[in-house]
Amino acid sequence: MDDAIDGSVNMPFTSRAAWHAIQLECPDLRRTHAHLIQGIRPLKKFTKVGDVKRYLRTVSVANDGVLIVRDNQPFQPPRERIVVPRSMVDVFLTTLHIRFCHPSRNQLKRISNRYFLALDFDKASEATSVACHQCQAVKSIPVYLRPQSFTQAPTVYSSRAGNHAHSAKAKAHGHNSPPAISVSLGDLVYVKGDRDKCRARDKYIVTKLLNAEGWCYLKKFTTSQIRSKTYDVRISDCYTLTPALPNKPPDGPIRGQDMCSDSSSDSEPGSSEATSPDQVVAAEQPALPPLPPPPEAIVVHPTTPAADHTAEPSDSSCAPTRRCERTRQRPR
Repeated sequence: MDDAIDGSVNMPFTSRAAWHAIQLECPDLRRTHAHLIQGIRPLKKFTKVGDVKRYLRTVSVANDGVLIVRDNQPFQPPRERIVVPRSMVDVFLTTLHIRFCHPSRNQLKRISNRYFLALDFDKASEATSVACHQCQAVKSIPVYLRPQSFTQAPTVYSSRAGNHAHSAKAKAHGHNSPPAISVSLGDLVYVKGDRDKCRARDKYIVTKLLNAEGWCYLKKFTTSQIRSKTYDVRISDCYTLTPALPNKPPDGPIRGQDMCSDSSSDSEPGSSEATSPDQVVAAEQPALPPLPPPPEAIVVHPTTPAADHTAEPSDSSCAPTRRCERTRQRPR
């Protein structure tokens, strides 16, 4: 096979007289031969002669009348490739494939393109290799991925679940484990990992508890609805929205008890009477300012004529007129 490709041995099926007779039987090649001899091209109105136009681009006529394609390679003598009719391509490639003992697809292309030429030669070479039953029988079948189930064995799951505590302790680097919290069904909780600087934390409602494994199922709770998506979160990664009050009283002053103790300590040591809570509350309230006296009743007096400070004439001989007397007697 390699010798035939290199040209060191004679290639079979290269009789030019036989190929000239085969080319004359093909109407497209016969018309191409006539156009090349006469030096004319087909008219534009002939739209069903696509193969003839493709032949005219590269094909030429040899001295013996065989249609060939001259192949000029650098540093090599020119070669003449014989044109194979389209109707003979499949039979010719099948014969070459069997004659050279089922070569590969690439080898068949190289040997056919070295000595012959045809329209759509590469596609026909691939179809010949695929149609060979012997080549398909020895073809290597690619390995496909087999679908596998993700179900774990109970023993494997239990061993991995039991190893979580030891793994978390080893990765803590001396830090204490988070305190255990009690979460019941229907509680509103926050998730520690759900952090965002741009908005407040989302609230979640507990829908299912797995106390044996330490997991719980949560659903996002908004103002008016509960989302359908379910999240499985560790109970240690949650903390309740309204934590329960501790059983132990806090270390600090208590309002009612501390006020009673302060008032008892400030009282005289000789007095043994206990101060009641009402007195403590009364002592805490500040004294109110005294109320102002009620306003006195305002007595409205009748209008009295004002004193007339008009200076009287000094002349005693002048008697007052009637008009002046009426003015003096009229009340104002």
